[in-house]
Amino acid sequence: MGGMSLTPDEVLDTYDRESRSDTGRDWRMRAAADARLPTDFLVRRGIEDTRRARDSDPDHVGVAVFVLQQRVDAATLEVLLGLLEHPDPAAREFAINVLRQFPGLAEPPPPHAQRVVEHLERLVAREQDDEVLAGALSAIAWQRVPGYVDILLRWRDDPRDLVRYKVADNLLMTADEDQPLPEPIVDALLAFATDPDDDIRWSVFFDVADWPRMFADRREAFRAAARAALDDEDHTVGEQAARALAALDAPDPEPCTIHVLLEGEAVDCWRPVHAVLVRPGVHRIMSPPPDPEDEVWEFASGQEVVCEHRRFADGREGLVAVRLAPPGE
Repeated sequence: MGGMSLTPDEVLDTYDRESRSDTGRDWRMRAAADARLPTDFLVRRGIEDTRRARDSDPDHVGVAVFVLQQRVDAATLEVLLGLLEHPDPAAREFAINVLRQFPGLAEPPPPHAQRVVEHLERLVAREQDDEVLAGALSAIAWQRVPGYVDILLRWRDDPRDLVRYKVADNLLMTADEDQPLPEPIVDALLAFATDPDDDIRWSVFFDVADWPRMFADRREAFRAAARAALDDEDHTVGEQAARALAALDAPDPEPCTIHVLLEGEAVDCWRPVHAVLVRPGVHRIMSPPPDPEDEVWEFASGQEVVCEHRRFADGREGLVAVRLAPPGE
């Protein structure tokens, strides 16, 4: 038994178990570089996972998508772009899920963003499957390519709630957080704030509450929208509207220092970075990203992380980033 090699399924299942205790990127990078996991195998497993999610288990993701998001090479890209033409919607949806963050946890825009957007734009023009279309719109936004917000805005009045939700939920991804929001995005978000769909209204006020600085130039318009939603028929929308009002009225957060683990070091090394407290226990990393030739951070600039106090080997104490913060945590 000791001399028997593991099958690709067994290897991937090993990484799957590891992923449940390690939410960082290290296991993904090792799996992506593992020659025992051929790309065609990962694609097959990923499509099976996606089909299972579509048919019976919407919370099922599987780890193949995360591994391929770190296998960023020309050959893998061509495979994924080819899957966008596949007759099986599960195959198209899987490719879109990988391409949304290709590579995962990368600084925007990703290296292949331009080509990805061009292919996705052609796909959304002809796509008949609602889930695939909604996923493609989200993936376009995640490329962070300037000027492509117009693709999303073409769908802002679509009669399907899921499609409108994906537009509303991803519009901020297309904007520069250090610049005033473009008027087309402002107009769309204000319209979505009174959309008939509860989830769409909720997503608008969630974004305002979490990113109030992006709404500063149109503060009064969004304050008025939030006040009007305080008595929304869906109480969760009213709760997010109250959060949005509080965030819009709050002073700008004071910067502080947290520590991010450096990956690939023989011993634990911590990089002090600038951050702001966005809600209790959660900080947003504000320092510019490092040169990847010099060092790689466990968490990227702009990400929101849960922090804990820790005593370092030299006796100093400070805040360290321990995991990504789920939305709203």
